[in-house]
Amino acid sequence: MRRGVLLMALAVALSLALAGCWNPFRPDGDGNGDGDHGDRTSPDRLLEFFARAYMDKSVERYQESLDLSYSFTFMEKDWDSAGVNAIIPYWGWTEDVERTTKMFTSPKTMNISFNFNLAVYTWQECPDSIFVGGEPQPVDAACSIWKPDIQVTIDQGGAEPTTYWVNASWVEVTVIQDRLNPSLWTILRLRESPSPP
Repeated sequence: MRRGVLLMALAVALSLALAGCWNPFRPDGDGNGDGDHGDRTSPDRLLEFFARAYMDKSVERYQESLDLSYSFTFMEKDWDSAGVNAIIPYWGWTEDVERTTKMFTSPKTMNISFNFNLAVYTWQECPDSIFVGGEPQPVDAACSIWKPDIQVTIDQGGAEPTTYWVNASWVEVTVIQDRLNPSLWTILRLRESPSPP
């Protein structure tokens, strides 16, 4: 059965959360580049950095990729699974980071493969806003549509490991310059879509 992008990973994260698996963050990134891990100096490089955070299971790098006003908006068919509804159909920074941290740090998560299919997207200007002191503030943003492939391999406790493959939804990504360092970029929003616009 086809699932929304990240839905299977989120379901895995929730099941791993039940195991109560929390490990300290790996102190291995500042977003400015360190060889094979990449950097966040352009929107393209930010997406590479984001994908690398998944593959390295790096909570710190994942957090660096996201703006404080970050949100992940689900398609309606995924609302029940994600625990959201029509009034608030998204996860904010805190919910997203908590669930992703549990998935990354669980000893049951063996491998994560993340390919965001560079060939399918181009960047466009799309003004947006962030919240500063509870008030919206306009920002210049760039948007694109992409269709990532994600594979998560889970240790089944003695049985053969199981790999979950997620390749169903398109995702609209909105990026902005980092609030603390305008030479870097962060992800402001991810929105699931059943098809490209």
